[in-house]
Amino acid sequence: MDGTNKAAIVTTKIEWPNGITIDYTNDKLYWSDAHLNYIEFSDLDGHHRQKVYDGNLPHPFALTVFEDTVYWTDWNTRTVEKGNKYDGSGREALVNTTHRPFDIHVCHPYRQPIVSLFLFLTVGFSDFLPATHQCESHQWQCANKRCIPESWQCDGEDDCGDQSDEDPVHCSTRTCHPGQFKCRNGRCIPQNWKCDVDDDCGDNSDEPLEECSE
Repeated sequence: MDGTNKAAIVTTKIEWPNGITIDYTNDKLYWSDAHLNYIEFSDLDGHHRQKVYDGNLPHPFALTVFEDTVYWTDWNTRTVEKGNKYDGSGREALVNTTHRPFDIHVCHPYRQPIVSLFLFLTVGFSDFLPATHQCESHQWQCANKRCIPESWQCDGEDDCGDQSDEDPVHCSTRTCHPGQFKCRNGRCIPQNWKCDVDDDCGDNSDEPLEECSE
């Protein structure tokens, strides 16, 4: 319990893991990736990965599991949703909020010693940022001074709230870091994701037939 013997258990096809939870009854680890737009689960050691939702969630943030259902919050749709934790069937929006929903928890004896089942939802509000506000080195600063992860630029989602991260001029002229591939839409992905059969760019420009079929 002191943080020693740390080990990375999921290191591939993961870019911005926002939410993580444990299915205690089945010893499974669930997580959501806000940039690749999926929910997956695996054994507690990261083996035997399986997809619940594969790239079709706008912006999953936090998640939790109870019985056969996975619950999650989504920043873009500003909803709390649920679906089958194994195959994603029966997807349903439970709550629509006016602000971006943050964390979510299920409270029940199977998860912790509380008598009844409740869903706790934390709603966050955008900060009022001064004009001199500076972002961290791994972040990108929007026109409204908000800071977002650098990888969220040109991903088709208005993460800034003012569309500055999706500005066509910005996306066409931005430069990716060494070791990255620049998609036609301006998105930057790891170079080794090119020609891996998955549409990581979102516009299939990382899977050109003339190059990937060789």
